[in-house]
Amino acid sequence: MDEPASAQIIAFPRARASEQPRDAGRERLLAALASLEEALAVQRRAIAEWRGSLTDLRGAVEALGGSLRRYRDRLGALGERATELDTQARQLENLTAQPGA
Repeated sequence: MDEPASAQIIAFPRARASEQPRDAGRERLLAALASLEEALAVQRRAIAEWRGSLTDLRGAVEALGGSLRRYRDRLGALGERATELDTQARQLENLTAQPGA
């Protein structure tokens, strides 16, 4: 029992050359954040363009609605005129169909 205690000393493992230092993780994170910011900027531009397109579409639909209202009014006037002419034509038929005319 009087043997001297001996221990084998094991060296602390060193970082492998393929392992990235701690700052590299920070750099990757910053690069990812920059990429995300760029993606968000692209989306913001796309949304702004989409909103502009919606505004253009709204103007086109309103113009179309105005055209359709004018067309409906013209058709209504044409229908009234056709009814008047039909009435006049029937009156003329009745006059010519009467005996003694």
